[in-house]
Amino acid sequence: MTPSPQNDQQKPFVTKEVLARRYGVCDRTIEKWMKARILIFLKVRRVVRFHVQGCDEALRKRGFLNGDLATSQDS
Repeated sequence: MTPSPQNDQQKPFVTKEVLARRYGVCDRTIEKWMKARILIFLKVRRVVRFHVQGCDEALRKRGFLNGDLATSQDS
């Protein structure tokens, strides 16, 4: 999986749909990663937002992302 070349890094928190597009996975995969407590997210009532940099780091630590791919978007 490689993060898409969008400007998600400008927004610290994004929706599930944006995160799924970023990683090239379906919404259900994001939900499974949420349940497994892999992703960094905030939930206030019915609104869920994901911390992009935290999610990148968490997935990189677990081997889902190559370290150089996620950090290449920082510039």
